[in-house]
Amino acid sequence: MSKIVAIYALTRRGAELGTILASQLDGQLYLPERLSKDFESIGFSAFVPLFTAKFKEYSSHVFIGATGIVVRALSGLLQSKDRDPCLVVVDQSGKYAISLLSGHLGGGNELAQKVARITGGEAVITTATDVENLPSIDLLALQRGLSIGNLGAIKYINSAILEGETIQVFDPQNWMGLREQDLGTRLRRIDAEKEWNPDMTGILVTWMKKQPLSKQLILHPPSLVAGLGCNKGTSAQEILGFIKEVFEREQLALESLLCLATIELKREEPGLIEAARALNVPLRFFKAEKLESVSVPNPSHKPKDHVGVKSVCEAAAILGAKGGSLILPKRKTKNVTLAVALVS
Repeated sequence: MSKIVAIYALTRRGAELGTILASQLDGQLYLPERLSKDFESIGFSAFVPLFTAKFKEYSSHVFIGATGIVVRALSGLLQSKDRDPCLVVVDQSGKYAISLLSGHLGGGNELAQKVARITGGEAVITTATDVENLPSIDLLALQRGLSIGNLGAIKYINSAILEGETIQVFDPQNWMGLREQDLGTRLRRIDAEKEWNPDMTGILVTWMKKQPLSKQLILHPPSLVAGLGCNKGTSAQEILGFIKEVFEREQLALESLLCLATIELKREEPGLIEAARALNVPLRFFKAEKLESVSVPNPSHKPKDHVGVKSVCEAAAILGAKGGSLILPKRKTKNVTLAVALVS
């Protein structure tokens, strides 16, 4: 799939608008076969089967036509707000662009605004926080690269904001940027985790695994770097298994993993490459002389003898975290070494 937005129309006037939207949104236009020959598009014989087939293929959809048609087509397709693509419905005159699905996490509100700017129409956004001109916590988390640990708590947080309820926030590194937000009396910042009130609605930003309560949102910042060393030919399965085992034992949130880091000499190591891909994080490499310049708590003659440095995993973790603190010193198995640093 080379295009990022699927655009559908059912009428000739809709097709004309769809052509404009497709050119400006990097979209693929889908039209009934009777119209497709007259426009740069892909033809279909029936809309609902096509929409069903394309629903998960694209992250964004624009339907030009009546809202009822696409609502009926959505039957059986919806999963959850963090998985569903966004959907915008626009009338064929371009007067209204309605954010119908995944307005925050999926980007539907933003897409509706883009469509409205193109058509000269009006974006129709009904998410409550937007209507009240208040920050949406799920959107803020998305924009800041934070992983949501318990998605179900979002509704409690946004509802509390709308109702003017005071919300406790523990975010010592200001990952959410809420210090710059004017929430009036709605926000109570906590400087120490010991001040956290388990009976109060709140947001906890942490790189630790936590057992959340229903009205307390856990957000994980991308702040942990796993430094790795391994013997040649070590499988991705073994590397992944060790990472997950250590993170679980030490109560570190795998959702906070920013990247894997190792020595340049391991650039072609298949197990490391596959492990990073499986974790959906980048794999960073550092030259031996750069690693050797880092002071580490557990230097060893073994890597010094094999790759010319006194430390691979600890030094790589610290460098990957841009000089951050080493929160987990070297752990090792027969074939893998692992250390974890926290981005400062």
